[in-house]
Amino acid sequence: MALEFVGRSLALSNSGLSAACGSLAVQGPEVWTVLSVETGAQGFLADRRPQILYERHIFSRLTGGQYDDGDISDPTPGRE
Repeated sequence: MALEFVGRSLALSNSGLSAACGSLAVQGPEVWTVLSVETGAQGFLADRRPQILYERHIFSRLTGGQYDDGDISDPTPGRE
């Protein structure tokens, strides 16, 4: 399935992937593994915004748990 990009964003080309791998000193499969895990294999939402995985347990740790509410901040990881 080809994605339709809008604005100035471009799909990752083979040469772009090679350049990113070289900059990060990793191989292509490592990049695709992170993409798959962190975005569910989709880098963009339906409205073309980039998909970002929010880590509520990291937020909790970095703020000392002061905002823990079981939703946006919690010491245990969770999914929506």
